[in-house]
Amino acid sequence: NAWLLGFLVGLNAGWIAWSKTPGDPLANLNSTEHAFRWMDNYCRANPARSANAGAIALFNELAKAK
Repeated sequence: NAWLLGFLVGLNAGWIAWSKTPGDPLANLNSTEHAFRWMDNYCRANPARSANAGAIALFNELAKAK
């Protein structure tokens, strides 16, 4: 669980530092439990995919949310 949160924070820091799109994608995360549930569902639906791929997919979804 700590790995997922650290990975998301790292992606978020890069987004804020380098993206031309303003905003803070992690602000769209309701709670840490939200991230864990999302990742659990992703892994069940995509058992052949890596945890990295899931975390990136979650971050991309958060980045697209308004």
